[in-house]
Amino acid sequence: MNIDHENATLLAVQPNLAVLRRRRMAWIVGGVLADCTAFHIKPGVVHFYVEHIAE
Repeated sequence: MNIDHENATLLAVQPNLAVLRRRRMAWIVGGVLADCTAFHIKPGVVHFYVEHIAE
């Protein structure tokens, strides 16, 4: 995703920079949302590997 101006300012990067967004959601019994967290990870911070195994 391309990062918006607000989050770019918080991460000290240029707006519209391509970043990885990871979102985690957890529910409790009955389907009630208990936690929703989003992480914006800027380039150069971690290495990512995409693996696909065709069966």
